[in-house]
Amino acid sequence: EMKAMHFSEQIEEVSVVATQEYALETALDKMRREWDSLKLDVGAYKETGTFVLRSMDEILQLLDDQIVKTQAMRGSPFCVLTIEANCLAWEKQLMHLQETFDEWISCQRVWLYLEPIFGSEDIYRQMPTEGRRFQAVDGMWRKVMKAAQAVPDVLKVGEMDKLLEKFQEANKFLDLIQKGLNDYLETKRLAFPRFFFLSPDELLEILSQTKNPLAVQPHLGKCFEGIAKLSFNDKGVITEMISPESEKVRFVSPIDPNEGSRKGNVEVWLCDVEDAMIKTLRSVFAEALTDYAVCERTTWVDKWPGMVVLNASQRYWTAEVEQALREEGANGLAEYGKVLQKQLEGIVQKVRTGSLS
Repeated sequence: EMKAMHFSEQIEEVSVVATQEYALETALDKMRREWDSLKLDVGAYKETGTFVLRSMDEILQLLDDQIVKTQAMRGSPFCVLTIEANCLAWEKQLMHLQETFDEWISCQRVWLYLEPIFGSEDIYRQMPTEGRRFQAVDGMWRKVMKAAQAVPDVLKVGEMDKLLEKFQEANKFLDLIQKGLNDYLETKRLAFPRFFFLSPDELLEILSQTKNPLAVQPHLGKCFEGIAKLSFNDKGVITEMISPESEKVRFVSPIDPNEGSRKGNVEVWLCDVEDAMIKTLRSVFAEALTDYAVCERTTWVDKWPGMVVLNASQRYWTAEVEQALREEGANGLAEYGKVLQKQLEGIVQKVRTGSLS
């Protein structure tokens, strides 16, 4: 009666358009439903009393995929005004969520690095401005993570009031804190240049324990080649330096790290330790040179530190070669060669018998 068959082509066109529009609406609804079962993986972090995000790979991958799909849908010729408005709103929500998580993850990475640093009273005392800034960030972090742990639904978390702005502000603070921290480390390195041999983390490990001079022990080998550790007496005074081979050299003047300006300033007393090393070696070298002239060589070798023995031996070798040449020429060198051979045989004998320390 309505002669519908006369309009079959038009009806088919309308049907195709309606089918495609319905497919777009269905795809959009499906994307929304994919988030229903997706939760943030929030877990407790050590003994800090707060939480951190764990694996975010699935969420970030889904965000990337859906943003691409939504943009493709908006470019479809079947995306009418109503559907396009819904797609645009969904894309805006996804983009906002993605930006929020980018800022969130960036904040977490820096917070994890700085939290143990500013958990140290020594660091907080030496960097009060950066310490206060970190406290502000830390307070915000704990509130957000507590809320995320209570309601871990991804979309609901993304809708938290001004969450993106909070993380953006926190990251600005963290950038300022890191810059201040780097400047602080630079001043310490300039005060004691051997700190340049240490990584930032190693240096911070020392600076976070300035009340404990023993904290430098694990890092001395990087600061001073040939020095494994320092010897502290019962009163905390540094009395000796010890090589990796356990060779000990007693300081001419012991160093008290807790005395005067040294207290709490590791770079100050380490400079004094370096000076004490130089003065001690000069003194020991002078004593070894004097002793060489009156002591049997095989006995003398055992009495003094290895590097002092090498240097003093070279000094005497040079003087005695010059003397042999000056007094008897080539014949003098030949005779001196016999003396050196005898000295070597004495050292070889000590090595064979195991009596060379």
